[in-house]
Amino acid sequence: MTEYKKVELDFATTAPITLECQVELPVSAEELFRCFQRPDTWGWASIKNVEWETPMPYGEGTTRTIETTDNGKVQEYFFLWDAPKRMAFRFERGDMKLVNAFAEDYRVEALGESCRLTWETSD
Repeated sequence: MTEYKKVELDFATTAPITLECQVELPVSAEELFRCFQRPDTWGWASIKNVEWETPMPYGEGTTRTIETTDNGKVQEYFFLWDAPKRMAFRFERGDMKLVNAFAEDYRVEALGESCRLTWETSD
């Protein structure tokens, strides 16, 4: 497995590629965070399997291994966890050979019965 560079939140300011998307969802911030924790809700991200390696409750230092539909397995390390407002992780090691460093930042803003998700990925 490839070892990736250990990055933090500031990686988005120096990464060669950073993408940010925002969407309003018809669920509460708490419900969205519960979805983040379920292994069966990541199909939209081309993830076919999620294995949490750290027991609940999840927090900073939590690890999980994901298996993608076309790029193999990657172990992720959560360096920020502030449910139901924000979580961020980086790749630790994995099968993706073309990746040097990778991080994702999920920011959730409660809007009453709905919420706004801002998702930033840096590669």
